Amino acid sequence: MNDLDYLNQISAKVQPSQKAGGFFDKKTKIIAIILGAVFLISIILMITMSSSPEPTAADELNNIYQRATALEETVSEYMDDIKSSSLRSSAASLSTLLANAKSSSESLLESEYETKPANSPSDSDAKLIEELNASLEKARLNGILDRRFASEFYYQIEFFLILEQAAAKKVPENGKVYEFLDSSYKSLAHLSDTLHTFSEAD
Repeated sequence: MNDLDYLNQISAKVQPSQKAGGFFDKKTKIIAIILGAVFLISIILMITMSSSPEPTAADELNNIYQRATALEETVSEYMDDIKSSSLRSSAASLSTLLANAKSSSESLLESEYETKPANSPSDSDAKLIEELNASLEKARLNGILDRRFASEFYYQIEFFLILEQAAAKKVPENGKVYEFLDSSYKSLAHLSDTLHTFSEAD
């Protein structure tokens, strides 16, 4: 056997192992791609399942109804204990606006969305109202109800305005729901300014 035949023989033996190695690399890549795809799909599913759905206009109206109902009850409970006549007048106006918001949102939920308000507020809303009532009761017992009532309801109205803005963005501007929200917003915003500038010296 000459040198050339010897080299050809060695080359023939090496080639199968090279093919096997190439096949193994291709198989590894396919497995890696499949595992990567499964991992990516798993992440997408987890994100989709964990993210809360965007509230609808009906959801926003329900929030307005629940908040108006709870706040109206609180205003009615403490209004007679307010010493300032101007603040008591503002509280009476607030009670009327909240009653209107409650009635209108309930009516619009039924006429525009064919649904009724939830039987109770969310846990977070219930907790906020509970904290508000505890703060006002403490202030009443300490003889500083007027100041606390004005400050607390200034912030409550500001939050209520945010709820109305959120709802208004989800309804047509020429519809009944927007008309209600726009009117309520303007009235409450004016009252919010009054409470924000309240002084016990008035």
